[in-house]
Amino acid sequence: MTLALQMIEAGASAMNDRRARQDAAFTGWVVACETPGPELAHEWDALSAEGIASPYQSRSWVMGFLETAAKAAGQKPAIMTVRGSDGALLGLFPLAVKTGRMGRIASFVGDKHANYHLPLLKPEFAATLKPRQCQHLMRAIARQLPGLDAFVFINQPRRWNGIVPPLVALAAWNGAQPAYALSLLPDGEAAMERAMSTHARKSLRNKRRRLEDMGRITLLKAATPADITKVADA
Repeated sequence: MTLALQMIEAGASAMNDRRARQDAAFTGWVVACETPGPELAHEWDALSAEGIASPYQSRSWVMGFLETAAKAAGQKPAIMTVRGSDGALLGLFPLAVKTGRMGRIASFVGDKHANYHLPLLKPEFAATLKPRQCQHLMRAIARQLPGLDAFVFINQPRRWNGIVPPLVALAAWNGAQPAYALSLLPDGEAAMERAMSTHARKSLRNKRRRLEDMGRITLLKAATPADITKVADA
């Protein structure tokens, strides 16, 4: 089940030095807004492979979105990292920040274009993030984003690979629709039989036959700029 999660925390300007010292003493983490250079790219890819995250938090997907749709929407990248005292990467929040009528808002990269929004977290680190720790963590992130008014996190899954994402415990309500997942099988027909009723598969076969009556059907994977233009202009 997908959750819509909204956190309204005081912006960085309201975070006094006393609160900052308390958060740092409580967590022992180092939170920063980093530029995704070669070193961070390597750490990011490794965390994607072993940590808690969906494909929408992979470096290739995030950077592709930031360079296109996010830029067109006026969103600014904010790649937030959480490191231990030894410098090891514990978590990464691929965020985008935009100023609008609601103020200065930080959200996960992808908006409604991404079915699942999750921070990338090492499993052992995620296990330590109880609600109180999450509050300290989000305040520390806000402190690195001057003038931030709120975090708005949509499409937060209630469970991911059997794990309850830590942020869900903070402030959440059910999304308008559940988010379904299907494990694909090597045999496409077998996957369809498992996921769809006999009536639904018959309907698809009828639609295919009607298309074939109109001409030859070609499956095209848009792999080149020319292919993409051809599909987009169809």
